[in-house]
Amino acid sequence: MVHAGGRPRTTTPTPEECEELGKDLLKWATEEDGILFGEWWGLKHFMTRKVWKALIETPQFLPYYHLAQNAMAKKSIDGTMEKSFGHRYIRLYDRDLVEEENNQMRWEAELKKLSSEDISNLLVKVISYKDSKESK
Repeated sequence: MVHAGGRPRTTTPTPEECEELGKDLLKWATEEDGILFGEWWGLKHFMTRKVWKALIETPQFLPYYHLAQNAMAKKSIDGTMEKSFGHRYIRLYDRDLVEEENNQMRWEAELKKLSSEDISNLLVKVISYKDSKESK
């Protein structure tokens, strides 16, 4: 994606190019050894981050990008990626996991702010609620 003068493209590719790039990304994610999207857009296609960010917003590219994300997530789980990198990858790209982990961290931070008495009172309420549900 470098113009004849060597200057990087500063606009979004055409819709046709976006679709072709999407197909190439999906092939790369499923058939090649890549593990970082930056490898694909930066090293393989010589794109700038600005072009990449615009590309992932196009309707022609977006479905392929989501499929490629799923393929990469599968690699992170099935052992294709080194284990610690796989965990980091999931944290970066799986929004459901990120949301759940962030909620857990907020809950733990709030719990640390509570006094022992507050925690005891909270536990009593939880146990009472659980007992009332079980007796119905």
